[in-house]
Parts: sequence; structure tokens; C-alpha cells
Amino acid sequence: MNDYATGTTPVISRRREALRVITGLLIMDVEQFVEINRNRLSSLRDGPPDIEPLIHSLARTTSRLGAEAKSLINEGHGHSRFSESSWQNLQTQLETLRLLVEEPVSLINLLIDINPEAAMSLGMTLERVVKLARPGSGDDSEDSRILQLLAGLNLQLKAFEDRLTRSPVN
Repeated sequence: MNDYATGTTPVISRRREALRVITGLLIMDVEQFVEINRNRLSSLRDGPPDIEPLIHSLARTTSRLGAEAKSLINEGHGHSRFSESSWQNLQTQLETLRLLVEEPVSLINLLIDINPEAAMSLGMTLERVVKLARPGSGDDSEDSRILQLLAGLNLQLKAFEDRLTRSPVN
């Protein structure tokens, strides 16, 4: 976890420790949520898992990240005094999304139960965009690819959201 604050004052140290604790608790909560719903999905006696709000939230997040990336790309690499820290912020958010979808939370396992091919495609898209979206990452073709991958990731999540609202998982 990086908070990108400079210095080692007691206030910054306490802030870092608070962020570490909060992040750990959030990951534990999401892991528990996914495990409960994985068990529900396996038994199907309680109906389909209630992951629709989480998927909806992730789709909204990827849409916002796409807009943020577009704004950063339009600024030009390094022309804004905030460019590098903004790219680091984008990378941190993408890495957090990856942690929710893959390890340690493994939301992808629930998505595989819904649609294996779409889940695997979502995982690959997420991996690609995480690798490409780095501070000062590259040329116009890479920038274009980042925007396309974020748009694709958003569409993939919306497809899962649509699937969950249309019919129960069987």
C-alpha cells in the first residue's frame, strides 16, 4: 500500500498505519462477503448471490477510472505537476480492483460460476490494463490501448450486472 505522502513525521506515520488497518479490514470484509455468496451459489437454496451491488460499484469505478485516464492522457505526460502522482493514483486504484477480482478476495470465482468465459476475459483485461497504466507509461498507441481496455473492462462488468438483473444464476 502506498499513500504517496512524503516525510516521516508522527502524523504521517499514524496516517499510514490507519490506512494499513482500514485497507486490511476492507479486504477482510470483501473476502467474507465473497465467501458467503460463494457458499450460497453452491447450494442455490437461498437463491442467487447478491453480488449485483458490488458489480455495479465496480462498473461505476471503471467508468470513473476511464475518465481519469483520459484526462491524464489529454494533459500530456509530465506537463502537469500532478501527472506522475495522478498516474500513481490511477495505478493504485487499478491494483485495488485487481485485488478484489483476483487474490486475495477472488471475486472472479463467483464470476466464473456465472459465466466462465466472460470471467476469464475480464481477468485478462484487468491484468493488461494494470500492466499498461504506469506513470509516464508510453506513447499514443499505449495511451489509446489503456482507454480501450478500461472501456472494455467497464462493458464486461456491465454485462455481468445485466446478467444478474435479468435472471437468477443457475
